[in-house]
Amino acid sequence: MFPTFDASSREAYTLTRLIATHSELKDRMPAGRRKTIEQASDQEIRALLIAGTLICLLIVVVSFFVTHHPEWFLWIGRCFALAWVASAWYRGLRELRKRHRRK
Repeated sequence: MFPTFDASSREAYTLTRLIATHSELKDRMPAGRRKTIEQASDQEIRALLIAGTLICLLIVVVSFFVTHHPEWFLWIGRCFALAWVASAWYRGLRELRKRHRRK
């Protein structure tokens, strides 16, 4: 049922399969490319907003329990996290409103 190979043919077959598998993976998962907010679906935008908010809140809450860093450093981190979440929600909700107005 399966073809029989000698050692060199088996290596060539394995190399061919490896190259084919690698090129399939490259086509499916392009490195360094991300969807813009305009390309994401409504469900993806909502999921990212929820996940981002949870991560940001975790950072802010944990920063109140950290005692081995200077206080000014922790406040910079908290402010950055909250500003990022506010920006993400603004962009996400603006895009969702824009889509629903078109319908």
